[in-house]
Amino acid sequence: MEKLKGTGAQFIKASAGSGKTFRLVLEYIALAFQNNNSFRNILAVTFTRAATREMKERIIEELTIIACEEDSAMKEILKLTGGYSDKVISAKANNLLKEILFHYGWFEISTIDSFFQKLIRAFARELNIPMGALIEIDQQKVIKEVTANLFESYGKQDFKNLKKWIRQFIAEQLNSGKSWNIEYALASLASESLKEKAINMPENEDAENLLKTSDKIISTFTDQMKAYGEQALEMITNYQLTIEDFSYGKSGFANYFKKIASTSQIVKTYEIGLRVYKAQDDVDTWYGKKSQRIDDILNCANSGLHSLLCEIISFQEAHYPEFITAMQIKKSVYALGIVSYFHHFLRNYRKEKDTLLISDNTELLNRLVASSDVPFIYEKSGLYLNHILIDEFQDTSAMQWQNFLPLINNSLSQNNKVLLVGDVKQSIYRFRGGDMQLLLTKAEEDLGFFEINSETLEVNRRSYPAIVHFNNFLFSSIPGRVDAGVFGGEIFRDTILKAYSDAVQKFSRGSLENCGYVELTISEEKEVNHINEEDDIETIRAYKAYVTDCIEKAVNNGFHFRDICILIRNNRQGKEIAEWLKFNNIPVVSKESLLLSSSPAVKCFISFMKWLAEPKNEEALLYTLNFLLENDFFIDYKTYHSLLKNKTEAIDLLFESTGHSKKELLSFPLLKLTEKIIYAFNLVPEPDMYMQRLTDFVMESNRLYGPDLISFLEFWEEKKERLSVVTSSDEDAITIMTIHKSKGLQFPVVILPDIDYDLNPHRETYLWVMPQLENMQFEKQVPVKSSPALEQSTLSNEYLLERNLFMLDNLNLLYVATTRAEKCMFIRFNCTRKNRSSPKIQELGQVIFAEATTDVFTSEDAKKEWKELQKMNISTKENNAVYSFGKLDFELKKYIKSKGISIKNWHIGQAVPTLKLKRSWQKDAGRQSDENLSALERGKLIHEILEEILTPSDINEVIEKKCREYSVKKLGESEIRKKLEHLFQLKTVQDWFSGRWKLIREQEILMPGGEMFRPDRVMIEGEKAVIVDFKSGEARKIYEKQLLNYKNSLEEMGYKEVEAHILYFDEARIESIL
Repeated sequence: MEKLKGTGAQFIKASAGSGKTFRLVLEYIALAFQNNNSFRNILAVTFTRAATREMKERIIEELTIIACEEDSAMKEILKLTGGYSDKVISAKANNLLKEILFHYGWFEISTIDSFFQKLIRAFARELNIPMGALIEIDQQKVIKEVTANLFESYGKQDFKNLKKWIRQFIAEQLNSGKSWNIEYALASLASESLKEKAINMPENEDAENLLKTSDKIISTFTDQMKAYGEQALEMITNYQLTIEDFSYGKSGFANYFKKIASTSQIVKTYEIGLRVYKAQDDVDTWYGKKSQRIDDILNCANSGLHSLLCEIISFQEAHYPEFITAMQIKKSVYALGIVSYFHHFLRNYRKEKDTLLISDNTELLNRLVASSDVPFIYEKSGLYLNHILIDEFQDTSAMQWQNFLPLINNSLSQNNKVLLVGDVKQSIYRFRGGDMQLLLTKAEEDLGFFEINSETLEVNRRSYPAIVHFNNFLFSSIPGRVDAGVFGGEIFRDTILKAYSDAVQKFSRGSLENCGYVELTISEEKEVNHINEEDDIETIRAYKAYVTDCIEKAVNNGFHFRDICILIRNNRQGKEIAEWLKFNNIPVVSKESLLLSSSPAVKCFISFMKWLAEPKNEEALLYTLNFLLENDFFIDYKTYHSLLKNKTEAIDLLFESTGHSKKELLSFPLLKLTEKIIYAFNLVPEPDMYMQRLTDFVMESNRLYGPDLISFLEFWEEKKERLSVVTSSDEDAITIMTIHKSKGLQFPVVILPDIDYDLNPHRETYLWVMPQLENMQFEKQVPVKSSPALEQSTLSNEYLLERNLFMLDNLNLLYVATTRAEKCMFIRFNCTRKNRSSPKIQELGQVIFAEATTDVFTSEDAKKEWKELQKMNISTKENNAVYSFGKLDFELKKYIKSKGISIKNWHIGQAVPTLKLKRSWQKDAGRQSDENLSALERGKLIHEILEEILTPSDINEVIEKKCREYSVKKLGESEIRKKLEHLFQLKTVQDWFSGRWKLIREQEILMPGGEMFRPDRVMIEGEKAVIVDFKSGEARKIYEKQLLNYKNSLEEMGYKEVEAHILYFDEARIESIL
C-alpha cells in the first residue's frame, strides 16, 4: 500500500463491502499518531449515530489491539506506511489510547447535526437564539402540533384564505381517489416544506398572486384558442362543409377546430396531433381519395383556413408550455397556500416554545459561515480543527456542504488533510436532502484550487464470489441500458455513467468451491407492486410462498433463522410478510414486531389505563378482559361469551385483584398505579423486554409530565409509533427491514421478494421550482405536483431532472439491496409476457430479466470472469423461470453439527404452510421453578393435574409429567404430591375419582339462550350429575354464584339430582352449593 497522504484533499470512492470503515479508522489513527494531542484537532463526521458509535468503538478497539502488541491487519499497514517498529507503534497506540480516554470530550466524532449544533450553541447571541432555547429532534411532533393549530384557525376571519386552500386540498384528494381526511397528506406536505429545497418559502400573498397570474394565463390562452376554433368552424360552415367532409372525419385534423372552440381547461384538448401537422404541411391531406367535396375543401383552405391553421399552430407552440405550467401551478397552489400558513404558525410555535427544530441547524449555520471568518468561528466555539474526515459524503446536502466548505478551505490552506468518503451508487437519501452531485463533480470543482487525489476501493470484502460476480454482471451493463434509453435521456447520460463507472469489484472471500449462491426467479404471475387487499389472492399466495420457500432452502442447507434477512421496499410489505411468517411459527424480528404497541401485555396495560381514564371506552375494556381471559386470569370463565354475560362480576374481579376500588386506583400516582396493575394482572410472569421498556417509558412520562394518568396516555399516543425494544443479536429469528434501513449492514442470506420499482416519479411527489410566468419573475420556491404533463411545460427541465434522479434513486436502491448479502441471495420479480419484448422497459425487474437472459457484457474480462465461476443454471417451476449461480449447500457441513435448528417437517400446501421445529435449547431454558410460580401459573398447574387424574393410580405419573412441563423442582413436586395425598384422604374425593362415574372434563355446555358454561369436572351416573370446580386460592363469593349457574343449567337439561361442589386444593376442603 502507498504511504498515507497527510495533507491535501482526498476523495475515496468506496463501493459496497469495500472496507470503508476500516479505511476511515486507519486514516484517523494515522493522523492522530502525529503527536499525542493530534486527535483533538481531528473532526470526523458520519451520517448516523450508529455509524458514529461504530467508528469510535473501532478506533478504541484497534488502538487496544496495537497497544497490547497483538497482531492485526491495521497494525501492519500503519507500520508499513508510517515506518514504525513494533515497539514504537505499541507505545504510540498506548499513549494515544490514554489521551482519548482521559480527554474523551475532545474525541470529536459525531453526526453532522451534532457538530452543527455545537457551533450554533456557541453563536446563540449572534444568531438571535434565546438563552435556554430547546432543540426539538422530533419534528413529527412539532408538525402535528402546528397542524392542529392550523386546523383550529380554519374559518377564522384573520385566516380567510386558509378555508379556501383546505377545501381545494380536500377536493384534490377526492379527485385522486383518496380519503377526504387530509391530516396525513398535510403532515407529509409540511415535512417537505421543512427541507432545504423549500428554504425560501413564499407568503400567503404570494400564493394569491400566483393564482391570479395563472388564471390570467389560462384564460388568455383558452379564450384565444376558442376564438380561433370558432373562426375556423365558421369558415367551414360558409362553404357548407362539416367536420365529416374532411379526411378521417371526427378523428381527423378538422376536429381539432371543434375541440378548441369549446371552453375547456383540459390540457389534452389543445395538444396538436400528427394529422394536424400534416395538414399544415400539405393541403392535399385535407381530403380523402373518394371525397365528393374536394373542390370546396380546397377553396376553403385557400381562402384563409390554411393560413388560420398555421396561425393556430404558431400560437399554440408559443404559449402552450406556459399554459401547461399555469394549469399545473393552479392544481397545486392550494399546497403553497397551506404551507405558507403552516410556516406562519411554525414561526409562532418557535417563539412561544423557545424551540428550534433540528432542521433549523443547517440554515442557521449557513448564515453564520457566510458572515464570519473561520478563525473567529473556531475561537468562539473552542474548536481548533486541522483535519476533517466526512463519511457517507454522497448523502451530504448542498447547504451542509456550503457550511463545511469554509472550514475545509481553511484546513487545506494550512496544508492539513481533508478526506471525503462515499459512494454515489449508494445515494438513497435524496428525499432527506442528499446531493450525489457533490461527490460526482461539484465538490471537486469547489476545491479546484487545491491538490486533489482520488482513490477507488475496488475489493469487495463482504460477499462471496457468486454475489460479487452477479452484481458485476448486472451493474456493468448500465452503459448499454443507458444507450438503449432505459435509464434517463441524453441529458442524464454522463451522470449515470460516471456514477456506475466503478461498479465492477474484485472479491477477497471464498473460492470457486466455496463460492456462494444467487437465485433469480422470474415470475409470470399477476404483477404485485405492493401487497394490499385489491391484489389477486393467488398472486399474494405465490408471493408469500416464495418467501417461505427461500427460507426453507436456506435452513435446509445449514443456515440459521438469524442469518436470514428479508429486504422490502416499505413497512407495509414488511408487516404483511411478518404476519405471514408468524402465522407459520417462523420467528421474526421486524420494525413492527419490535414496537412496544405490538406486545399483547403492553396493549392490555394501556387498554386498562384508558378505561380507567374513560369509563365509556368499551373497546379498551373488552380488550383487557379478552387478554386476561386468554391468559387464564379468569379461571372461572371459560369462554369470551360467558365472560361478557358476567361482565360486571368480571370487572369486580379486576378491582379485587388489585386490592383497591376504581376510585382508589385513580388517586394513586402514575408509578404506583403502574406497579399495582402489572402485579395484579400478572403481566410479567417471566422477564419480558416489552414490559421492561414500558416501565421505562412510564418513568420518562412521570419525569416529563408528572404523575398524571391523562398526560401519560397523551404521551403514549404521541410516541407509540416510535417506541420499540432492542433485541439481542443472538436471537434466532429472521430479520425483516426496509432497504433504506439495511444500508451499511450485511447478512449471510438475503431475500428480495419484490424488486419491481417504478422508474417514473409518483404523482404525490412535489417539485419545488421557481416558475417564470409572463412578466412575473417568481424568486421563491413553489411546490408543483409531479406530472408527465410538465414535460411540455416551461418547467420541462426541472421535471426531466427529477425523473432522471428518480430513476437513479431506484437504481441505487437496487444496488444497495443486492450488495447486502454475504453468502446467499434470492431475488424475485414479476415479468408479464407482454413486457418481455416491450422496447420501453418500465421496471428494474424487467431490466434484470433482459440482462439475465442475454449475453450482454461491456467488458470481455467481466464475461470471462463470470464463465469461470460457473455457468448459469436454468429451471422452470410452474409459471416461474429460475436462474441460479454458484452453490447453495457449501455451508451445510459447517452447520450440520451445530445445536441449532433441526427441521422435522416443513411443507407449503394449499391450506396453511406449517413449520415444525425442534430446538435443542427449548427445554433447557425452562420456565419458573415452583418457588417462583405466580398465583395464576400455580393455579393452572393444579387444574391440569386434577383434570388428568382419573383414579388415584394416576397421581404419580400425572404429577411428574406436569411438573416436568412447568419445570417445577423436586422440592415443589414433593409438596404438591403431599397435598394431593392429603386431599385424597377425603372419602368424597375418593368417590369422585373411583372410576365409577362417566366423566365430562373441561367441555362446554351450550344453553338454549346461547350462553356457554365450562365446568372443570362433571360426573354422571344415571339421572344424577355432580359438578366439581377446582380452586387453589382463597374462597370468593363469585365462585358460589358461578357453581349455582352450572347447577341450574344441568337441571334445565333434565338431570333430576344435581350436586355442585368447590374443591379447595390447598385447604383440602369441599364446599357444597345448595
